[in-house]
Amino acid sequence: MEIHKPKSWHGPGEFFREYLIIVVGVLTALGGEQAIEWMHRQTELAETHEALRAEIAHNSAVIALGSAMDRCRSAIYEKYVGWARGGPRPEKPPTVGFPGLSFSAWDVAKAGPLSRMPVQERLSYSQAYERLTAQQRNIERQIDVASTFAQYFDLEQLNPDQAQRVLELNTPAETIIAVKDRLASEFLSNVQALGISPEPVAARRQASLNELCQAAGLPVPTL
Repeated sequence: MEIHKPKSWHGPGEFFREYLIIVVGVLTALGGEQAIEWMHRQTELAETHEALRAEIAHNSAVIALGSAMDRCRSAIYEKYVGWARGGPRPEKPPTVGFPGLSFSAWDVAKAGPLSRMPVQERLSYSQAYERLTAQQRNIERQIDVASTFAQYFDLEQLNPDQAQRVLELNTPAETIIAVKDRLASEFLSNVQALGISPEPVAARRQASLNELCQAAGLPVPTL
């Protein structure tokens, strides 16, 4: 920045003129820096807003897919409960994983940009991600229970202890599914309030859902 070098003053008038030039120059420079900083913050806020909405749209699709998969998993578990109670041995179900949720954009937003959003919008995002965090914990619990349950899929018959264990495992499996279903409903209400639509489900994930529901003997939902 070029600053005007004051000359020797010849009276109060020249002094105040030189003083005014310096003050105006400094204020202009500061104002320009503030304007640039404001523009940078607005750009950062817009990019964060877009990233959060994209991540929530992705997570909405994952939640919907997980709920559909859970309905078919529940039907498969019921077949094994029937087997444990003396019914026919079910066909071994396909190995289908549990789709996880994404939190990258939220982690970045919490580092700064989130605090500059309007209060109501910030609260809506916070509530949505609180439910996503709880849902991710339930997914992790569900994986543990499902991994234990899967130990019985290859058996040709169950002894009394194994049959009892299958019956015991069904209780936490169904409880987790019920809790996930409630959280999914609450999360999708948050998403609706934010005006966000779920992204399309990837073809490979739809194929996994199809395989799981066919094994369960249920109609295959299209997401």
